[in-house]
Amino acid sequence: MNSTFKKTFPFIALALSALLTGCVSTSTQMVNDKGQVANCGATGWGWIGAPVAYAMSQDCIGKYQAAGFHESGSPVPATSGATTTVASPQPVLTSPTTIAGKDGFFKITLPAGWAATPPPNQSYQLAARNTAADTYLLISAVNAADIADWLPFTENMKSKLVGNLTDAKASETQKIKVNGFDALRADIGGTLKNGLKVHYLGTVLKTDKNLVYVLSWTTESKFASARGDMEQLPTAMQF
Repeated sequence: MNSTFKKTFPFIALALSALLTGCVSTSTQMVNDKGQVANCGATGWGWIGAPVAYAMSQDCIGKYQAAGFHESGSPVPATSGATTTVASPQPVLTSPTTIAGKDGFFKITLPAGWAATPPPNQSYQLAARNTAADTYLLISAVNAADIADWLPFTENMKSKLVGNLTDAKASETQKIKVNGFDALRADIGGTLKNGLKVHYLGTVLKTDKNLVYVLSWTTESKFASARGDMEQLPTAMQF
């Protein structure tokens, strides 16, 4: 452990304890035309656990959609004459469209095929998915002034994500440039608790004011073909 890391580690640990704690629960009710109801939910802890819970929940939603279910605002009993009220889905973009993050300090131009989705909690700036490509996106941010050294901060985040998977494998973290900003990137593959094999691509951008965490993922079998598009998502951001 080098001297710089020894000096910064207590502060980093304190910052991470605030970011990585707190239970995050996602729950979506699904209903079909017969009034049958299913619930897709998962729980994760903090900034790292939430993407895992979100991935598991979205996998569940996709399976029920394939079986003819729809997302619903409330459960409907499976009784004769029951009516179903289905929540309006976010529109799928038919052309590239620029939308702003929750706090307004960035915009991102989502490619055609993507749709904004509700974030797993209010700490996230933006969530989106491409249903046809089975690809998902979450964007978070932390004030750069709260992090003494973003290198060990990023490595700790990668380790936490690995710890939420079984049979996990992570690449070396690469230093890159994204639209002129310094950035760190790594990919992590592994198995969720529900048995689904997923592959994440995480990019941390260091802007003047924030560390912005852009996390995208898909299933393991689709990662190789989707990686190029996933790598382009951070470049679509404007600050």
